[in-house]
Amino acid sequence: MAKAKGHPILGIISGLLFGLFLSVTLTVYAGIPFDSVIYIILVAAGLVVGVVIGWTGPFRRRRARPAHVSVPQPPAHAEPTP
Repeated sequence: MAKAKGHPILGIISGLLFGLFLSVTLTVYAGIPFDSVIYIILVAAGLVVGVVIGWTGPFRRRRARPAHVSVPQPPAHAEPTP
């Protein structure tokens, strides 16, 4: 079994919120009636897309620090100030 990577729970929450806000936006700006089935479809599609994106992992680059760059270390002890 392949190890899961990414954040599927965050994807579920994000997809749910995206579907809900898209439904509200269509209600306000497009005038879709409240008894339309499009709301259920949009929320379900948001959940599915959110889970898929959350399951596949982050899209950010993983940059490795070059070997020739060193990070300065703080002093081991604090020096007294006059």
